[in-house]
Amino acid sequence: MNYDSTQRMKELTVAYEGFEVKAKESFNSIYLRHERPSKSHMTYNTPSTASSSSNEGSEDLYISEMAYFSAILHVATDLISEIPLYVDAEIGLLRSICFGNCCLNKLLQLIGGQDGKELSTLSIDQLFELIVWIESFHEVVEEAHPNVKSNEAKREFRRRKPSMFLYDLREEYSHQPLLQMSRAVPVLTWILAMYWKVHMLAQDEFLIRTKATTDKWLQQVYSMEREVWQTKEGRLVTSLCEDLVTIISAQIWTMQSRLSGSSSSAFIIGVCLTFSRLREKQLDSRDIFFTDLDSCCAAANNFL
Repeated sequence: MNYDSTQRMKELTVAYEGFEVKAKESFNSIYLRHERPSKSHMTYNTPSTASSSSNEGSEDLYISEMAYFSAILHVATDLISEIPLYVDAEIGLLRSICFGNCCLNKLLQLIGGQDGKELSTLSIDQLFELIVWIESFHEVVEEAHPNVKSNEAKREFRRRKPSMFLYDLREEYSHQPLLQMSRAVPVLTWILAMYWKVHMLAQDEFLIRTKATTDKWLQQVYSMEREVWQTKEGRLVTSLCEDLVTIISAQIWTMQSRLSGSSSSAFIIGVCLTFSRLREKQLDSRDIFFTDLDSCCAAANNFL
């Protein structure tokens, strides 16, 4: 290894370590403003029989957790916004790796590790934010590093991250780790793959919530007693159709507004799931409308 190569390696190593320090300090600043509450003490659905002080305490914990989550994403967004700023390609690549990896570790802490064991404790809005943020990260990295393809990262997921360093055992190097730029692209690809893993887990949790919410609303609508009434045209109908349009529109509007700008299929899948649950509920419940001739006519006319 010649002098120029050795000097360049030292410069890259210093830059790498500097980026790691900056990322860690950025996230450490959050703890000066937000003390994250323990998940074991979080209560999102406070029982109606609980005391007023207990309700207030649970609400404070919930607000604190929301603030902590927002602070994490805010810092992560600030760090990621700096990725395209470097002209030096190698320095820029190291910056993406350090910032991307540090943000990834914080997100994994939020969701309970690579298996997402605590995703169920996030609110639906937080799931939307997480999905959109990960997609934004992929777009920034792909634009800054065209040779790194996030689609390929989806197929190359491994639980263990490749190392950026080799250890030189020669005495003159004092066993110091040597930065290997040849490993930079594989390491960044692994980071992207991990983000896709988190994205998939968050999307699955979002669909579970969507199914549960849709089923709950549909159950309420279909269990209501309805009177048959006559339109100006003389058709017998009930309010079932109007009630369904209201709740389905609200569900779709919520997903669309939260996932605006999203490039994923989460919104499309969510809409398809919503209508699938509606179809299934209608098929399961249609016999309850066939009590007499007027009810049968109204059931036939409801969706005209």
